[in-house]
Amino acid sequence: MPMDPALLIARRNKLGLTQREVAEAASMKQQEYARLESGGRRNPRIETLETVAAALKCKVDDLLVKAIVKRRK
Repeated sequence: MPMDPALLIARRNKLGLTQREVAEAASMKQQEYARLESGGRRNPRIETLETVAAALKCKVDDLLVKAIVKRRK
């Protein structure tokens, strides 16, 4: 499942953090984190997702696109 950049932004804003603060907490460069938020990396490695989720104090699942399944009538 791909990551949803909008969820990253929403979570970061909810915590009142800057991109730089999240990047530092995740031990990554601010530019690398900015690429995640801009959608430049829609399928990052699981290790990256884990460190970003920890920096944003959430679960990896909270950052992933949720599939919508439509039922047939």
